[in-house]
Order: sequence, then structure tokens, then C-alpha cells
Amino acid sequence: MTRSRPDLLAHDLTPDPTQPPAPPDNEPAKPRNSHPVIAVTTIDRIIDGSVRNRFLVFCLVAAACIAGWWSMRHLPLDAIPDLGDTQVIIYSRWDRSPDLVEAQVTYPIISALLGAPGVKSIRGYSDFGYSYIYLIFEEGTDLYWARAR
Repeated sequence: MTRSRPDLLAHDLTPDPTQPPAPPDNEPAKPRNSHPVIAVTTIDRIIDGSVRNRFLVFCLVAAACIAGWWSMRHLPLDAIPDLGDTQVIIYSRWDRSPDLVEAQVTYPIISALLGAPGVKSIRGYSDFGYSYIYLIFEEGTDLYWARAR
């Protein structure tokens, strides 16, 4: 038995026409957020199989780690040749403004190295207190000979 409330009127008990009708008592109600059935993909199968067989996945990962460690220890190391040009970087430091560093450090060094044998290009950069000069030599120039210049 339901209690009546004085503020509840008879028209409040009528169903709302905009809402779908309630299912009969013998039929189960459908959930509001029912999603369509999605086909099971290969990724889903792999994930499900991995979850069900955790020990097998652990063993496979351990075997892969052991094989990687063994390969790292037993494969011969090949030296990778330096394919770049012979390059010498001259770095100098003088705690002055960039225009003073350019005028009194970078430019005189570049001017002196312009006539060096085997030099292909020279680039100089001046920053606050620093000077970088990049010398790139012709192909086939010995690195130790280039550094001695």
C-alpha cells in the first residue's frame, strides 16, 4: 500500500508520452548503454591468451632476454668507419662581448687558417665569451696531420 502525499496530484502519476513505455514484468529490461557485438580480432585473442597463460608469457620474455644477452656477449664487434669529412673544431673562450670576440679572436684565426693546405671550408661562430671555428679538410686528409696545422 502506498502512502499518498498531499503535494502529489493525479496528473503527476500519468506516464510521460516522450519516454518509451516500461517493459512488461516478464520481459527483462535492456541496459541503457548496450553496445553492438564487436567481432573478436586477432589482437583480442592474443591479449586473452596472454592473460590466461601468464607463466608461458613470462617464460618467453625470460628466454628472449637470455638470448639477447647471449647475442650481445658472443657476436663480434665490427668497427663502423667514420664516413664524415675530416673536421677540426677550434674552441676559444674570452669573457667579452660577441663583437669583441669576433673582431679579436674569431676573425684573426680564420684569416690565418685560410691559406692552410687541404682546407675545404672554414666556418666561424662567435657568442658571448665563446668562439667556435670549424675547419673541414679535403677528403683523405689525415686527422692527426689536420690537428697539427
